[in-house]
Amino acid sequence: MRATIEIYPILAAVMWLAVPPAASMATLTIHVDDVVMLETQTTGFFDVWVEVEGVPPQVSGWDLELDVTPSGGGFSFTSIDAPTAPHPYVFSGNDPPYADQVPFQISLTAENLQAVDLLGFPQNPPPPPGTPSVPLHDGDGLLRVFFSRELDSQRLFNISIDMSNTNITDDTEPDAQVIPYQVKNGTVRVVPEPAAALLVPLGLAALWVKMGRRRA
Repeated sequence: MRATIEIYPILAAVMWLAVPPAASMATLTIHVDDVVMLETQTTGFFDVWVEVEGVPPQVSGWDLELDVTPSGGGFSFTSIDAPTAPHPYVFSGNDPPYADQVPFQISLTAENLQAVDLLGFPQNPPPPPGTPSVPLHDGDGLLRVFFSRELDSQRLFNISIDMSNTNITDDTEPDAQVIPYQVKNGTVRVVPEPAAALLVPLGLAALWVKMGRRRA
């Protein structure tokens, strides 16, 4: 019995040495691109992509939820697609039958968006046990989101990732795992036309000169 008890610390030490140290794990940050648009523009898009610091992890699927605030400000999500350069889609360029992967829209409202993709889905017949995976490289994209805004809308919209419904996963057998991440949310900012912005200081300057002449 004593020999059995004494071997446990040895096994624990061996298992601890077999686990890669935390420093070797990649740090993931999901980014929502910032957008600046002119007040005359009513449509645009932004990419959701991943910054990877460290060794690229294997990824077989992801799901994502986005929200916009303020509510009722005249902003609407309209559609989604796979992103392209500078943030190529994480599942693009893979060998058949996965070469045509595109994100799948779960739900889409004006102010909420949910999307998902799993490498090899949908596929008929379904992929065999042990979902395939690919490396997630720095800068790889998850989603391109198209939106519209009303001309008299708010000037600033916050696009936020709902972390309670967002995951990046490696579902390969035998150890399926959710990969930790942090987020950097984005904004859509509406700015005046350059020419219109110049009219204000020019108008004030003209008024100043006119008043100066009257005083003289």
